[in-house]
Amino acid sequence: MSSSRRSTEGASRFARVLASALERQAAVGAALVAIAEEQTEALVRHDMEAFLATERRVEQLSREQERSEQARAQAATRLAAALGVQGETPRLAQLLPACPAAERHKLAAIRDRLLSLHAAMERVGERNRALLENARACTQESLDLLMRMATAPERYGVGKNAGLDATVYLDRRA
Repeated sequence: MSSSRRSTEGASRFARVLASALERQAAVGAALVAIAEEQTEALVRHDMEAFLATERRVEQLSREQERSEQARAQAATRLAAALGVQGETPRLAQLLPACPAAERHKLAAIRDRLLSLHAAMERVGERNRALLENARACTQESLDLLMRMATAPERYGVGKNAGLDATVYLDRRA
């Protein structure tokens, strides 16, 4: 077997490993987008219990994303070495032109899906940030109102004077 053919087979194998790692990242990304949508619904319904439950799942998926990122980086480094692509941390955009055609198309499709997931996550994240900021502002306004009420001077019919009638008091000396 010629060294060129072995190199192409090795590149194809590493490209498949990279595609598998990217597929895992896309699956985790899709799950994160779905959870972000659930968080939006929880915020709209003011259901903090449901929101906090999603946070626990996000933490689990984030750990999975870290593991799949390590696998992706390792696969990309091996593919870069097999393709002769130079660079410290090879990017998919650098690897695609040097990949065999079949793997190039598959990797490009996965990259497109990852980019669309990233855009969706940014959209949902921005919407959730706006909802959280609105909830924070409403909470702050409620706290400010309660503080004004608590520190306002007492009047008849309010506080410890609640049982007293508002009457006119005349001083006999007047």
